[in-house]
Amino acid sequence: MLITTHDGSRSRRLARLALLTAVGLALHAFEDLLPVGGLVPGAKPGLANVATLVAMASLGPADAVLLAGLRTTLGSLLGGTFLSVRYLLSLSGALASAIVMVLLWRNGRGSRSLLGVSLAGGVVHNLAQLAVAGLLIGRAAVLAYLPYLVIFGVAAGLLTGATAATVCSRAVWTGLGGVRVAPDPR
Repeated sequence: MLITTHDGSRSRRLARLALLTAVGLALHAFEDLLPVGGLVPGAKPGLANVATLVAMASLGPADAVLLAGLRTTLGSLLGGTFLSVRYLLSLSGALASAIVMVLLWRNGRGSRSLLGVSLAGGVVHNLAQLAVAGLLIGRAAVLAYLPYLVIFGVAAGLLTGATAATVCSRAVWTGLGGVRVAPDPR
């Protein structure tokens, strides 16, 4: 489902998607090395989402959602967690977040920034994971984490959004020419 780039090159688009997938996988692996726990068990900064945001801005919405699914699935295969509860939570969060970010990006008519879109994505990611955890566990007790996950989602969204905006504004390889950090107002 690769759509041609602005210059008509499918190969260039596929190469960029592969590169961003590899970056997302590397960030995913790095996050697995970070100590987890503290106030919110399992909470991570969501650095792998930087690749999804850059894909959304440089390649388009469909590729961003594809990348979110690819990096989550490949990361779980490489990490030995494929089809586990951890994988289901990760995939649900990544896809829900990517879809919401794409909808905000496309419907923002130039008024949404990567920072704002990422902030919403961080919160939605955690809400989706909480919903899936509630379904899997069958208890509403998981809702006790809601306030903590919203706060952590905002913080993670700001971190990843700022990072993605910096990458998009400075990296020529994104195809953005170092300019666009908000959607076209079409």
